[in-house]
Amino acid sequence: KTIYRVQVGAYSIKTNANAMLKKLQAAGYSDAYVRLIDGLYKVQVGAYSIKSNADKVLKDLKAKGFNGFIAK
Repeated sequence: KTIYRVQVGAYSIKTNANAMLKKLQAAGYSDAYVRLIDGLYKVQVGAYSIKSNADKVLKDLKAKGFNGFIAK
């Protein structure tokens, strides 16, 4: 089963990832989190089994000035 996440950043320094996490949370994304993957702290929002749900969140993020993409 594929899980879709909206990735907003990837950082080698955890402090930078946490700063982005705080910005997302301040913008209302309480389901944002940081995952350490392959040596990078990846800032992601949500975990969706339906891609269209992730697409909606990505569109909303971009409307609020964030950049991102859908990650599996």
